[in-house]
Amino acid sequence: MTVTVRWTDRRNANPIVWKTKVVEVPQYQSDKRDIFAVHFFPNDEVKVLVTNMIVGYPEYPFPSPKTYRQK
Repeated sequence: MTVTVRWTDRRNANPIVWKTKVVEVPQYQSDKRDIFAVHFFPNDEVKVLVTNMIVGYPEYPFPSPKTYRQK
């Protein structure tokens, strides 16, 4: 299964530039489908997942967004 993610970086001035990417949804267990999470990484990389965890849980598959903030 795939989803189409469409987003914009509001830091851009007018006109607003929209980006679109088709992303594969990884397999998930039906009893762990509470949240549909979308993660944005540098270089317009986008990952999605269906999970029952939130960022910060030890088993969460992606690091905290703070890891990717520029200094």
